[in-house]
Amino acid sequence: MGGFFMFNKKTIRALEQFADNVHWTKSLPTEQSMRNLEESLVEILYANKSHKGNGLLITGNGYFLTVDHSERDPDEECPPAKYIRDYKKNIYPIRKICQTDEREDIALLKAEIPGEKIHIEYKIYNTNNLKNFKISEFPVIMKARHNGKINHRPGSLILKHVINKQFNYTNQFGTDVPIISGDSGGIVISSYGELVGFVSNGFEEEEFEIWEKQIVRSYCSKIFTGLNLIKKEINSLRGF
Repeated sequence: MGGFFMFNKKTIRALEQFADNVHWTKSLPTEQSMRNLEESLVEILYANKSHKGNGLLITGNGYFLTVDHSERDPDEECPPAKYIRDYKKNIYPIRKICQTDEREDIALLKAEIPGEKIHIEYKIYNTNNLKNFKISEFPVIMKARHNGKINHRPGSLILKHVINKQFNYTNQFGTDVPIISGDSGGIVISSYGELVGFVSNGFEEEEFEIWEKQIVRSYCSKIFTGLNLIKKEINSLRGF
């Protein structure tokens, strides 16, 4: 019982420290944040270890955020995720779906990684402040890993708040960055190395959707929704 309590205590502390990132990592150098984000971007794999999507580690022992539909497929023809593969090409099994938010398309999962129970530092953009930005002043970079290689695609955040018409996801933001199959769960980063959110779904190069007179090529889930899931997991580990 004591060992289990200590495991939970250390895990809770790591999750709490990650959730606090939004307040105290503003001094983290942009280059360091970018490096941490790239090294912690993992591929989500099917049972046959082929590519399914992406996720982002938030602790050294395997907690990671991704979009909800990347780990859960209502379509029986599309099997669920089974593994993650890190930037060193190590493969680890996914052990638990911890918390999910289907309406905003985001999820917190736990993979079995023999790492330390410590949080991973990133600069995080407070997506509650999106109402204050000017569209022309918010360049972003979308990063997604495919078969070990990271794809980088620049663009702009063009809509602060949208309801995804195709899947009825709420409280997402839109960008003009086209995506390809398997980008789901990829990360959207500001030019200052701040994590803004995760790729939910969208369109390839020649396709788009019009929303409020803006051309939208991808919809993304906000990082702050992920922080809410982390807080729920902390309460769950505490037995609340």
